[in-house]
Amino acid sequence: MSTISLDSFLLSIRDIVEDVFQTKLKEQSDEKLLKSEEVCSLFRISKATLRNWCIQGKLVKHYIGRKVFYRYAEITDALKTFKRYQHFPIA
Repeated sequence: MSTISLDSFLLSIRDIVEDVFQTKLKEQSDEKLLKSEEVCSLFRISKATLRNWCIQGKLVKHYIGRKVFYRYAEITDALKTFKRYQHFPIA
């Protein structure tokens, strides 16, 4: 059985906590929800176009109560498939 110094132990714990914290931050930023108005202004499209994209399966609506939201991560993924927005500076 090996022994480690207190300093080494604390550094290891700090590194583990830092990794967990960074992972959680990334998950939270990917789970950011946008309202319909925010998505429309982001793409510079009308609400009718947004509705059509949902019908066509290009974007997925998520409901919280009666309100509609779109996941930021799904929007950035969708950008890659839209020819017009491939060089869009969001992702």
